[in-house]
Amino acid sequence: MNNFLPLIVFASYGIILTLFISVGILNIRDMKIKKRDRWVKKDSLAMIIRVLFYGFLIAFGFIELEALILTFGNLLYQFLTGKNLSIHISSSFLILPILPVILTGIIYGIAKKREWYELIDEEE
Repeated sequence: MNNFLPLIVFASYGIILTLFISVGILNIRDMKIKKRDRWVKKDSLAMIIRVLFYGFLIAFGFIELEALILTFGNLLYQFLTGKNLSIHISSSFLILPILPVILTGIIYGIAKKREWYELIDEEE
């Protein structure tokens, strides 16, 4: 069971980021059509940064939730049967997923401060 947890982490990232990046690409295509005369590559980059930030944030939440469910399930199983499952959740699985959130959050904050999202967030 110890080798199964990294697979869960990578599968969570793969599924969630695939969905978010797909939505980001569709949003970019839509914005290019709506704001055709003002849309530049900087705006596309800003949209991808935003999508990655929120994708990493939600993936982090799912990974932490999965770790919580596995820990609670192990405790419940141990309480009911008296047997211990060999599930060990290391602290690196709980800490490492926050790094992409922090890195993209810093980049997102810098882009927001430089007003890259002005065109994206403007009301129509």
